[in-house]
Amino acid sequence: MTRRWVPIPQKFHSLYHEGPFTRCVDCNRDLHADDCTYSIERVFRGTEPICEMAICLACRDRIVEELSQESLMRINAFVDERFDVDMRYQATQSWAGNDLDKWLDHCALLKIPATECKEYQIAALCRGKLMSIDVLPIMISGQAAEEMQRLMSKKTRDRLGEMVQEFFGMPSEFADGPDSYSPMIW
Repeated sequence: MTRRWVPIPQKFHSLYHEGPFTRCVDCNRDLHADDCTYSIERVFRGTEPICEMAICLACRDRIVEELSQESLMRINAFVDERFDVDMRYQATQSWAGNDLDKWLDHCALLKIPATECKEYQIAALCRGKLMSIDVLPIMISGQAAEEMQRLMSKKTRDRLGEMVQEFFGMPSEFADGPDSYSPMIW
């Protein structure tokens, strides 16, 4: 699979930092170093961003290792049933430009339009100052995030709740509530 890279669009910039993300939320690594691959995630309530982060893949992988294998298997099965990786990759290869709205205007898992979502998350894979446009970026509706929350073991929910508290200073209940936010780190 050949990745296509574009400059990171403003939709994936940090509101808090008023521009591109520059540091990993966990280890504080410089994200703009040429060899640093990382993910950006932003959560919106309506059109307002309510939570955002960038995390290097080394930190992401370390956190994933802490999650229960049972939860990861259930979540991966949920995503695999609903997300057509090959179709997305093939579709982006024919794009003349960088038409990201095609991937961000509806939930990749439940096909719900963003305009009908009370909350949703967007995520992208980046390296340095570039973002991959092939399978990602992705938008996940609040409804899909809630369904994935229900597939998680208590251990996984607890760890993700700790992560939300650690990274964002929010109580762990924020990750467990009905309008929950759970980082898309798996």
